[in-house]
Amino acid sequence: MQPYVIFDMDGVLVDSEPFHKQVLARALRELGVELTSEYHNSLIGMAGMPIYKKMISDFELSIHPQELMSFHKGLFYKELENCEVPAVDDVLNLLETLKRENFSLSLGSSSPKKLIDIFVNRLEIGDYFDHLVSSEDVERGKPSPDIFLEIARKYDKNAEEFVVIEDSRNGVIAAKTARMKCIGFKNPNSGNQDLSRADLIIESFSDLSGQRIKDL
Repeated sequence: MQPYVIFDMDGVLVDSEPFHKQVLARALRELGVELTSEYHNSLIGMAGMPIYKKMISDFELSIHPQELMSFHKGLFYKELENCEVPAVDDVLNLLETLKRENFSLSLGSSSPKKLIDIFVNRLEIGDYFDHLVSSEDVERGKPSPDIFLEIARKYDKNAEEFVVIEDSRNGVIAAKTARMKCIGFKNPNSGNQDLSRADLIIESFSDLSGQRIKDL
């Protein structure tokens, strides 16, 4: 039987981390904070509201989390209207291959539903996935396992039957906490992420096949 495969979105399906960093840096700069690459890398994979609360605490900002979220999201979606964010190299070929080999595919992302819909529609990949689950659908985002466990619940399958593809430390922790197998994808645009807990680490999706996934 083919395992069920869950794809993260940012940094796995769409090469969006540079854009995320650019907009967040602009938002924080207007609040008097310079965003470093190291700090941004620590946020990758986390859900929105915990990120805003963390930044307010870390940088001692005098702003409510909801206000910071509205300010940042306003900038983000305005910039996104005129920005082309590409698919990660070779991932579209992998989706086609796995679907042809009868793998069941889903998307599990910390991003909001609105952004998931935008990127899925732009890349025209909606037909590949049985389920699209956002951090908005669960109580806790990554590194908690809730997103992945919700997908398992939707299939009514045991967590051990799933393989998650992630590019961030937070995502790998979420997958392993859910007791799922995990493939860590080393996307250079996601920074120097600690993927050491993953069951397999790859540097290109051209290195991944249905058989390698089944062999985990």
